[in-house]
Amino acid sequence: MTMTIEEIISAFETGGKVYQREALDAALAQREAIIPELVKIIEGAKAAPDIYIENLDNMALTYAVMLVGHLNVTESHQAMCELLSIPQDANNIVDGLLEDIITSDVEHILYRTCDGSVELIKQLIANPEAYEYCRGA
Repeated sequence: MTMTIEEIISAFETGGKVYQREALDAALAQREAIIPELVKIIEGAKAAPDIYIENLDNMALTYAVMLVGHLNVTESHQAMCELLSIPQDANNIVDGLLEDIITSDVEHILYRTCDGSVELIKQLIANPEAYEYCRGA
């Protein structure tokens, strides 16, 4: 039985640190249908980061970010750059959202989603208010 898009997203949101293999396989099998939802998750994290920072079981952002990179989702590039450009503050929101993904995967994700256009990446690098590890990635 194939999981619906809603079931996939729900598994990502409520599965905690348990690897959601079935949901991930279902997402990969429904590439075109899942892409808009992945972009919405990234955009939503920028608008309301506390949803992900305060609820450690909600791994939807982690899955979304990794999937857009894996699937080369160019439609996500602007949202990714905007998320990574959230101004750094004492609580460092971006680090709380993405943790090790920043230093281990962000550069690959940005490259795979940029479709050859590096302007938004240049803006991120030049943004003195962005978290230094995002700028460095």
